[in-house]
Amino acid sequence: MEGAEEKMPGTEKGHKRIEIPVKGELQQVTAHGFGLSGHLFRKKRWNRWYVHGKDAVFTIAISDMDYLGFVTALFMDTKSGQTAERTISIPFGRNIYLGDAADSHGSFQNDNVDVQFMKEGGNFAISLTWLSFDGKKDLCTELSIAAPKRNESLNAIIPGRGSDLFRFTSKQNCLSAQGFLSLGSRRYEFSPTESMAFLDFTRGVYPFRTGWIRGSFSGLSGRDNVGFNASASQDDCREMTENALWLNGTISKIDEQVIFSRDSANLLKPWTLHTDHSDAVDLVFTPSAGKVSGFRRGIINYSAHLLFGKYKGMVKSGRKKIEIRNLP
Repeated sequence: MEGAEEKMPGTEKGHKRIEIPVKGELQQVTAHGFGLSGHLFRKKRWNRWYVHGKDAVFTIAISDMDYLGFVTALFMDTKSGQTAERTISIPFGRNIYLGDAADSHGSFQNDNVDVQFMKEGGNFAISLTWLSFDGKKDLCTELSIAAPKRNESLNAIIPGRGSDLFRFTSKQNCLSAQGFLSLGSRRYEFSPTESMAFLDFTRGVYPFRTGWIRGSFSGLSGRDNVGFNASASQDDCREMTENALWLNGTISKIDEQVIFSRDSANLLKPWTLHTDHSDAVDLVFTPSAGKVSGFRRGIINYSAHLLFGKYKGMVKSGRKKIEIRNLP
């Protein structure tokens, strides 16, 4: 579960929106034609990977918020509950490279951090070395993420509340992961039969004040490979969503809002997620760990809450009901 809020002076008006879901293999969708030049301090770009295995959960993100860049990594040992998190901020996103397609290259390097997102053959690859990530412990990971052509991806172009505002997002769920992660002397293996990965690729021009909540999972329910994505934003029109369910590689769009209910005073208490007009989604998310990262300087205030946990409940794909039991 992820939530973020960003504030700078300014207001935006308007209501025009379009959504374009694209099915099939990974699409070579670019941001060149969408006006990502100009728009000072409102351009947002990020690639975030989530990977969960038998013994560990890991997320790594490269983000460029125009005025500030971030590289964030968070690790959790699922048996002990140990967590470690680091975020570095980079003024004006210097040394950050993010390509315009969901499977293009992304990278950041400095004296202590070297992170690379690549596409090698038919697979994604994640390579990370972060010196002194947790005290004196270095973090290293090498992962290969399978991206089969039969697995559909959700792609949406959503204009915002203003003639020059939009976001393009590509969500890639239910991808198997293989490789390792080491933290100090401890090594964690990710096997393709027990590990799943998820990509959030987003580009857009946002209002100065914005915020959102997003939840996602991937895993097995019986013999079915199931994935889920839902989000809610203070800037969204209720008719438009990027909510979807993956069932054995095929997407079912959820054409209604998913309501996120939580205790805002204690985000580690269980959350409920449900669709507002039907029984398509009825889930409980129980966090097991959470981290807050952010940056505040002058008029700029950016904060993000990232929660790890498990989902249980029920989702529907057409008429088929799918029971969810403790999926991360």
